[in-house]
Amino acid sequence: MKRIAPLLLLLAIVGTVIATTITSGDSSSLAKARQLLLDVAKAYQDAPALTDDILIEITEPNGSTSIPLSLALEGKKEGFFSYQDWKFYAFNDTLLITRDSFPDKYIRHDLEDSFIKTLLNNTGGSFLVPHLDLLNGDSLEDYVKGFGIGQMKDIRLAGLDIIDQGKGKISKLIFESSQGKVFAFVDNDTRLLTSVEAEFGSTKVVMTMKPTIQASLDKPITLDLTGRKIVEQFRLEIGDMAPDFELESLDGEMVRLSDLRGSMVVLDFWASWCGPCMRGLPFLDKFAKWAESSNLPIQVLGIDSFERFPTDDLKRARIEKVWKAKGFSFPTLLDFDSSATRSYEVGPIPHGVVIDTEGRIYKIHIGFDPRTSMFERLKQEAQEILEIEG
Repeated sequence: MKRIAPLLLLLAIVGTVIATTITSGDSSSLAKARQLLLDVAKAYQDAPALTDDILIEITEPNGSTSIPLSLALEGKKEGFFSYQDWKFYAFNDTLLITRDSFPDKYIRHDLEDSFIKTLLNNTGGSFLVPHLDLLNGDSLEDYVKGFGIGQMKDIRLAGLDIIDQGKGKISKLIFESSQGKVFAFVDNDTRLLTSVEAEFGSTKVVMTMKPTIQASLDKPITLDLTGRKIVEQFRLEIGDMAPDFELESLDGEMVRLSDLRGSMVVLDFWASWCGPCMRGLPFLDKFAKWAESSNLPIQVLGIDSFERFPTDDLKRARIEKVWKAKGFSFPTLLDFDSSATRSYEVGPIPHGVVIDTEGRIYKIHIGFDPRTSMFERLKQEAQEILEIEG
């Protein structure tokens, strides 16, 4: 089996102000910090069953975003973990991996010593949260590494603070590296994490946790594989269902792909700086006008991607200027978070996708070739999909 490409690594964390801290940066504090971190790892590893809902909030100069994660474990070989559109299921000595973007596919691996070990070995990944290293590691160095947020290679445990919240005290583990600092807040009763904070450069992220220890999970981990086929890698192929999306147009209208079922849909991923894109768009516009004048159920959509501007407002302004200047008759959608671009595995652009009336991928066209007629090619594909005469 081929390893899955490492998942997108995010960056690090905003500080939450909580009452007054009692600081101790001496050797005694460091010794207590080390013991507390060992206690935290033991609490996670000894839990008969554990669930946690984690919210990652990322703040950058260009804006902010939130990513929810879920974790459920029972023993070492039964579990569930979700990260973005990835889902990992472990049961019956098997690891099954799905993605929301590929609803009819799954990847299978035999389970190794544990769910977490198999998960890490077959993704190559850090998933940002420290839970996985706490569960999979077997030394203080392993546990410290888990708080590096996938970025801080030289992270070290630096000390311990005790924070008085008024209703009680919690512990704050302090980590430092050449890139920045990380703070981990620990419930003194359960020895489980309640939040992790870090900051480096101008990027900040806050992770909040809701861990619960149980005797057993409320529901066993399982996955219905009906209608799915096993694959080695998640990759779009002709005949696959086109990944759904909901994106905003320049007019402020929200467009959902699944709402266009019954029509042929042509997607064109482009950017304002892309010369081949700009040469191809007029031919796409010619096709859109032909479809409209022929009264055919065809929807043409541009999807702007990979814009090289620091803020979404600047991106929108640039796209509006280009679209208005060119006078294109079909709408373009704004994929500022690259969610659709990732789902369609877009690399070089222009990247065109033709979708049939049932929502399945009919053709994928990458690049612009001036030696071929985009208009005639799309017209031929429309005739094939809609079964009309030329």
